[in-house]
Amino acid sequence: MTFVVCAAAMPPACAIAHGIGFGFIVYMGVRALAGRVWDIHPATAIPGILFVYKFALI
Repeated sequence: MTFVVCAAAMPPACAIAHGIGFGFIVYMGVRALAGRVWDIHPATAIPGILFVYKFALI
């Protein structure tokens, strides 16, 4: 599912990195809403949090 979100977010964002970042954020959000926060690996959480920080500053 997150692949579809990444692929759909890339053209409007005009950047591959923004699409990937949006995918990280959506993945973490879906996991959090499903109540599986502890299943998010730190290698996924750290870039996801950094992308949230980056998008908040833009």
